Amino acid sequence: MKILMLVLIGFTTIVMAVDRINPNTDPDRWFKIVMTDEKGLPLDDGFYNVTLKVYDKNIDGKLISESKEILESKDGVSQLPENKLKELGRKGYNEIWVSLKIENYPEPKNRTRVFLDTYK
Repeated sequence: MKILMLVLIGFTTIVMAVDRINPNTDPDRWFKIVMTDEKGLPLDDGFYNVTLKVYDKNIDGKLISESKEILESKDGVSQLPENKLKELGRKGYNEIWVSLKIENYPEPKNRTRVFLDTYK
């Protein structure tokens, strides 16, 4: 009986851990993006003028949307504007690729993939 209890406790712990890292159960994780300088180092905490560019593919993708935003960096991470993501999800996009041009820093070559399944 003790072995059965240990197995059940272990299984429950594993399920709870997987649930915590599954993006389907934590939508906020989908909408965060790392803000870095040209060397790839996280930006200082504060507010930054950014140009938010949304593409349909990571490399050689078509520009879907471009907007000017003021985003807050906290520990080098910022929250993407949820209203923009909802709008793209309603337009039928399943996933998008986001690039942030932050103030005078160059636009990064790599883009961040965002899944929009929750906005269908």
